[in-house]
Amino acid sequence: MDRCKLFSLSSSPPSLSTFLSPRPKGFRHLTSLPCKRPFVSASLLRSREPPPPLAPAVEAFWEWLRGEGVVSAKTPAKPAAVPEGLGLVAQRDIARNEVVLEVPKKLWINPEAVASSEIGRVCGGLKPWVSVALFLVREKLRDDSPWRVYLDVLPESTDSTVFWSEEELAELQGSQLLRTTLGVKEYVGTEFRKLEQEIILPNRQLFPSHITSDDFLWAFGILRSRAFSRLRGQNLVLIPLADLINHSPSITTEDYAYEIKGAGLFTRELLFSLRSPVSVKAGEQVLIQYDLNKSNAELALDYGFVESNSERNSYALTLEISESDQFFGDKLDIAESNGLGETAYFDVVLGQPLPPTMLPYLRLVALGGTDAFLLESIFRNTIWDHLQLPVSRANEELICRVVRDACRSALSGYHTTIEEDEKLAEKGDLTHRLEIAVGVRAGEKRVLQQIDNAFKDREMELDELEYYQERRLRDLGLVGEQGDIIFWEKSFKHLSPLKTTLKRPLFSTTTSSSLHVDPLESDPPLPPSVRTFWKWLAEEGVVSSTCPLRPAYVPEGLGLVARRDIAQDEVVLKVPRRLWINPDTVAASEIGYLCTDLKPWVAVSLFLIREKMRGSSPWRFYIDILPERTDSTLYWSEEELAEIKGTLLCRMTREMKEHVESQYRKVEEEIISRHKQLFPSSITLDGFLWAFSMLRSRAFSHLRGQLVMLPLVDFINHSASITREDNAEEINGPAGLFSWDLLFCLKSTMPVKEGEQVFIQYGLKKSNADLALYYGFVEPNANRDSYTLTFNISKSDPFHQEKLDIAAANDLGETAYFDIFMDRPLPPATLPYLRLVALQETDAFLLEPVYRKSIWKTLELPISRVNEELVCKMVIDACESALSGYHTAVEQDEKLIQEGNLGSKLEIAVRVRVGEKRVLQQIEGIFKEKEARLDKFEYYHERRSRSSVWLVRKVKLIASLRWIRRPPYRATTQFNHAGLLRLCLMVRSKL
Repeated sequence: MDRCKLFSLSSSPPSLSTFLSPRPKGFRHLTSLPCKRPFVSASLLRSREPPPPLAPAVEAFWEWLRGEGVVSAKTPAKPAAVPEGLGLVAQRDIARNEVVLEVPKKLWINPEAVASSEIGRVCGGLKPWVSVALFLVREKLRDDSPWRVYLDVLPESTDSTVFWSEEELAELQGSQLLRTTLGVKEYVGTEFRKLEQEIILPNRQLFPSHITSDDFLWAFGILRSRAFSRLRGQNLVLIPLADLINHSPSITTEDYAYEIKGAGLFTRELLFSLRSPVSVKAGEQVLIQYDLNKSNAELALDYGFVESNSERNSYALTLEISESDQFFGDKLDIAESNGLGETAYFDVVLGQPLPPTMLPYLRLVALGGTDAFLLESIFRNTIWDHLQLPVSRANEELICRVVRDACRSALSGYHTTIEEDEKLAEKGDLTHRLEIAVGVRAGEKRVLQQIDNAFKDREMELDELEYYQERRLRDLGLVGEQGDIIFWEKSFKHLSPLKTTLKRPLFSTTTSSSLHVDPLESDPPLPPSVRTFWKWLAEEGVVSSTCPLRPAYVPEGLGLVARRDIAQDEVVLKVPRRLWINPDTVAASEIGYLCTDLKPWVAVSLFLIREKMRGSSPWRFYIDILPERTDSTLYWSEEELAEIKGTLLCRMTREMKEHVESQYRKVEEEIISRHKQLFPSSITLDGFLWAFSMLRSRAFSHLRGQLVMLPLVDFINHSASITREDNAEEINGPAGLFSWDLLFCLKSTMPVKEGEQVFIQYGLKKSNADLALYYGFVEPNANRDSYTLTFNISKSDPFHQEKLDIAAANDLGETAYFDIFMDRPLPPATLPYLRLVALQETDAFLLEPVYRKSIWKTLELPISRVNEELVCKMVIDACESALSGYHTAVEQDEKLIQEGNLGSKLEIAVRVRVGEKRVLQQIEGIFKEKEARLDKFEYYHERRSRSSVWLVRKVKLIASLRWIRRPPYRATTQFNHAGLLRLCLMVRSKL
């Protein structure tokens, strides 16, 4: 076999199916107007002469913004002619980080604007960028568009390479930019033809004007060059006026450039707020940095300009494991275990070292012959470490030869040399597009030369490198310092301990020097999956040698143990947003456009099970350590569920499983079965239930609106002794006040000694039934025992609507649920709601409108004997009925607990059912006691009469005092007792 064919190296870019997906580093990516050739002198803005008048379309645009309240005479920046075309120029001195403009959400063009528009109903299943592009073209062709004046100032084309002619593209011959451009145009054309067939033609009434492929390409180019993306949940948004701001290579920060925030302290209306990242003098242009991580090829494709900065020059090397390789399966497993796949892409930047994983991947791809033993399972957990260094001379020689051949092949594809391009650039007088072409192709060739030289130098060092076998002998003490082989005598006494190198320290992890110990040392040893997971976290910068925690086996299974003393409220873990799994992660993924209408938990569950079944998932190492099941009642068999017969927990478990199944059926029918290409592996109900249970048991919820799974953080276990939830977790923006590169910060809620487990409180308000359903455990604490009483206003009640209105006015509904805990008073709204439900005709006058404002306060006390008796009977009957549904008595359960030796699930069942029964007995006792005291209560009419008598006396007293103080000629005023009583009742009714 020709060893050169063991793998291939291609200069092709990644497939275009993912081309429009944002780069992982582009969360704060800003797109705006492309730089164009100057049509005014660059010195114009520095002169003291007034600037030339703006075009009528721009003036109309400014007046529209003024009418919408976006701009005023005090706005610090205004559109003006600049070397790039149009830009924002300071009207006065602007300070660093000062707000330059704010644009309300009502003026944005984004997927939400499309969804609420006339064509929203036909765009539901489209990719976000496709729907916005279609909307943009349609609005452009409409004379009555609300965005008419904004659309009139948009350019007809940009200098992006997608708008270049065939002759202009010929200047990019051989470059990656040419292949990317042609691929993008083909992709956009395919999307348009599909759109035309499925949306435009079947809905001609919505698209009266003819839309062409050129129109759609225009809209795509506008989005690529002007849309803001990844802005706090806003995936793709055009913002009028804000997109006039131009780019400056001299600005080296993206922080503080822009944000999305609420318009006020208590309003949910959003504003796009743009800040200047640098100080700007009056008359100077306001500029920002579009993206520090984009290459010149990407700048040319997106905006239509390039920079002279050499660090913008890059080349993407594509490597792949050949399917004809006899070790294909083994190599693929190793690659996937390290976050790579059958094909891997490496962006090599001019003047920077090779990407860290490039050489290990190359060595893996070229592995064969006498080195194939490293692919055996015994080396599986350590092979990637071995691949960081040269494996053998043959392996290293092969990768050098193949990479150099690929570089020379790529260089031969250009129609000019670097010297010719440099001469053209020095000569000047190039058109703007030719300047872009020369800059990009020269940059790519320089990078290819750099790669070729790097591997040429490596070829020269092949005889000086230390390979695997030599390193192994040295580790075993069989090679001396000078590389000489040490021969062994018959006795081992000649082996000096100084010549034996141990990879792990031998001292205990519980010593005071534990931070210097391998954090994964454990007895019993941790599984390989945990080691691989820890290594992944280390590469992502989450853990290091100074991390105060380590994973370890604990009574609960796996947990986090302190490697040193930890203070209360000390931050023990920080996990960056890129590693979270939450609805934002789903939205940015390959299936994001399919999940926009799903409930957040359904979308995340679908994403999670899909990632589990993908070999190349970025979260592979995390998913591999997730349990296959928990002790949650969702996984209990019918025999095990029989132990909680009659309990609310049993009912909750069955209802939840039915709900999950119904959501799965819907997702399977509407998404999975219709998009087989995105779901190649079969997703079953059991798989979906697994994902749901992982969310239930491990996700952090209500965390600034986030439902989020956090690798490593979810190792932390629960402790009943912790009685606070505050400071357990928080989200901080480490890059600054307006940076949304977020971190999840976990704090210890109490001091922890070295070697002890770190805990948090899962939820103080959760009952034992909740704990059993979510996590699969219960607490012996009686305060966790609860029962939920459910009451409803019957639809057959003659006063149904009046009662429903009163309940709704007090945040209750037709059905109300009251969680009653052991040894705690009834929830405050329980008795008022019960009295409202039991209100009969004799007390129905209280439902009249005149009492509507005060009735809830009235219901807090007994209404009448009939009403109170009915309330007691309702509750006592409900308790007795519930108690009769259990198959054991409280005494039997208590005896089982005392005897012990219960399995985990049986203990959960016994503690939950005995807890529910105790609470039911407590409720029954309360209302039986109330029933016995019915004759001793003071009811509404008695309170009313007593209050009226008191009011009459008070009025008489006031009147007598007034009579004493009045002049003699008014002393004849008399007060009638009956009249006063009527007055008092009238006043009370008004109150």
